[in-house]
Amino acid sequence: MINIFRIFIVMNYIITENQKSILDDYNFVKKIFFKYWDKLGPEINKDVISRLFASDPYGKIRTGNSIITMSEIQNMLKEWYGIDKAIETAKEMLLNKIHRIGDEFPCGTYVFDFKVTNLINRTKSIDWESDISVNVAIDSENGEVTIAIDDETYSLADAWDNEDYGWEVDDEIQSCISDYFHKYITEKTGVRIDINTILDKYND
Repeated sequence: MINIFRIFIVMNYIITENQKSILDDYNFVKKIFFKYWDKLGPEINKDVISRLFASDPYGKIRTGNSIITMSEIQNMLKEWYGIDKAIETAKEMLLNKIHRIGDEFPCGTYVFDFKVTNLINRTKSIDWESDISVNVAIDSENGEVTIAIDDETYSLADAWDNEDYGWEVDDEIQSCISDYFHKYITEKTGVRIDINTILDKYND
């Protein structure tokens, strides 16, 4: 038996009926988001998604025959900006300023300032896993953290150097900074940030 599929030509590519259906679903969702961003400004998170579509706890949208992921929606936001403009906007948010963990962005018991000392464009492809790789320097001398083992507060520098739990502090610092970048950079631009190196001090 010979199976016959309907095929379509889209942008000079031959695609199947199922592929066209997925593409139509994607473009429908993108159109809705573009209208939202045109009216209310660029932002993408689970709350925004749930206002516009039925979605799961991870921000995935199920529409028609398709599942559209958070990563794909972030790509839509970069496309809304234009990839070059999205990258430049993210750079402006990252560079020449002091960022802070704690206060407006609590992360466990950590309180510290940090800045981005260097960044590298990973690619100009709109769907790369990360768009910018950064080096980060932390003001560990003036930072602090409360350690659960003894419920005591230590300078971040001392906790980081501790032989017993310094490795855990290192992991948690990276996690805090990654979450910060996601909230203040990726959710506003679609640009994904990869941390290359974290240094334990910086000069003002």
